[in-house]
Amino acid sequence: MIIFILILSLVIRIWYVLLPTIIWWDTAMYIGIGKYMFSHGAIGLWEPFRPPLLPIILGSAWKIGIDPLIFGKIIMVISSLVLIWLVYIIGEKLGKNIGLYSAALLSLTPVFIVFSNTPLSDIPSTLFITLAFLVTLRKKYIVSGILMGLAFLTRFPQIIALLPLVLSIWILQEESWKIKVRDIFFVLIGLALVTLPFFITNYFLYTNPLYPIIEGNRVAAESVYPAHEYFYYGTGLLTQNPLLIFVLVTLGLLIYQGKRLPSWRMIRSLFLFVIIPGAYFTINPHQELRYAMMFLPFLVLLAGYGIAYITEKISWKFTSFVAVLLIIAILGSIGLYGLKTHGSRYKVSPEQYEYLTYFKDKGRQEILTSSPQSIVFSDISIVQAVSTWEFADQVYNDVRSHVSYIAINTCELVCEDPATCPHARESLLQKMKKEVQIFFKTTFGCELYILKP
Repeated sequence: MIIFILILSLVIRIWYVLLPTIIWWDTAMYIGIGKYMFSHGAIGLWEPFRPPLLPIILGSAWKIGIDPLIFGKIIMVISSLVLIWLVYIIGEKLGKNIGLYSAALLSLTPVFIVFSNTPLSDIPSTLFITLAFLVTLRKKYIVSGILMGLAFLTRFPQIIALLPLVLSIWILQEESWKIKVRDIFFVLIGLALVTLPFFITNYFLYTNPLYPIIEGNRVAAESVYPAHEYFYYGTGLLTQNPLLIFVLVTLGLLIYQGKRLPSWRMIRSLFLFVIIPGAYFTINPHQELRYAMMFLPFLVLLAGYGIAYITEKISWKFTSFVAVLLIIAILGSIGLYGLKTHGSRYKVSPEQYEYLTYFKDKGRQEILTSSPQSIVFSDISIVQAVSTWEFADQVYNDVRSHVSYIAINTCELVCEDPATCPHARESLLQKMKKEVQIFFKTTFGCELYILKP
């Protein structure tokens, strides 16, 4: 049955990989940073607040002649399938069929499927966290710390999972507090083995070991986000996968039965991995449903436990009927969510493709751009990537004398401040009119410019 789930997951993911979707900003940044690393700064771009592991993987693929975008998508698909397998393994430790239910839930959750075709840090970092929990169950604490370090180097906010991991060691063990402290210390040793080289490198690069994290917080604080919602992740995940409501069954069982509940220690630990990261991302002003993937494996394990309990209490025929209806609903949700996430504004039109690949045969060029996606197709050097009208207008005069080309997609630029944005937009467009226009196309309401200063 688990093989069937994995094969179905693979087929769905291959379908998503083959969809003609535009490259995400963050994906382009990871590829660009990877090229920068492996070209000694001659190609690509550098952003100090990006975690290094994914750029290293993508950059090493580019260095040996493999398309980093295709390689990244393969990594995402493999990571998602391994993550489903890990959930199955952990679930079977909870009880019979819980692993199957949990793996199926994870496999059919739309947000987990949709981002399997996009080289981003969410799925690989979640894989490391889930594997860290599994090896903690097997009492391999140094390995667990190493895996947490890898999760951190893939995506900085994932370090929040260290807290539930440490608390889980305290809950899962029945030994004395001295042994628990020793094992937690082993986790921290493993974490240090992986992260210390990163912090030492930061010291030599920036004279501050924590500079990338500080810089990341500064950029986040200066960014403009949609309205904050306290129930964003709960309602979003339930809308996508109604079967997650069975988490409440498990919660009720834990409250009612307490320590009499089978595997109560593991269940408490799983709730920690949901509550602590969930609370962190809820209070964070930047909310995206893909961030929930950090605690999604633990959420589906809790839901799988509740489903297993219910199916033991009611008839198998009724259970099968309800399951079929819910699976149909989830599959429909997958299609709708995919359409929404990779809809028209994410499709690559011929005009966009021509714009993004313009520099493919131009050799190494230095450009100012609002579309860092060009770095995926061309070995160029991006002097500055701009994402707001205000910032673009601010740096235009300073940067234009240092670049060979200016590439602007008007839909890539957003307003930082409604009061200053109209003036900045008009100012930038007037400056652009004075440059030599060598490319201009419109698509999806966007204006695509390539200018020669």
